[in-house]
Amino acid sequence: MRPLVDLLIVTFHGGAEGVRALRTGEAAESLGSEPRGDLRRWARAVIDAGADAVIGHGPHVLRGMEFYRGHLIAYSLGNFLTYRGFNLDGPLGVTGVLQLQFRGSRTLERARLVPMVQVPQQGPEPDPRHSAVRLVQRLSALDFGATAARIGPLGEIEDPTQHDTHP
Repeated sequence: MRPLVDLLIVTFHGGAEGVRALRTGEAAESLGSEPRGDLRRWARAVIDAGADAVIGHGPHVLRGMEFYRGHLIAYSLGNFLTYRGFNLDGPLGVTGVLQLQFRGSRTLERARLVPMVQVPQQGPEPDPRHSAVRLVQRLSALDFGATAARIGPLGEIEDPTQHDTHP
């Protein structure tokens, strides 16, 4: 698959759903009796197969992010496009836009989570309180430890294994 594309970003719809699904476990997930996969194992296998980044959605909430072998895995970006009657309470209404910029060598040069909040019956709007950033910071640290993406106060995302280039 790798020779066919210059850059490979894989997206998936997977995992349990709802506010109880904020955490990314280390086992297979399900929604009722429907198997939804072992997302950590699957996303890492996709990186091993040649993906440059993996971006998840499906739980309807934000989840943590990690770097695996130098590649970003975002396990869920939450709800972004919704419709009437969709529950947007609490973490269900916190979302973001993931911006990724790659160098020609397929190396992630810059990444940022732009925090957004869902306004019922209107859609997403910028969130000046940066709720998404704080939530993903916390979830990343809780779920991934040493491989957790470092997320700055304005949503900038860095690989924890890379040395700081700032003075």
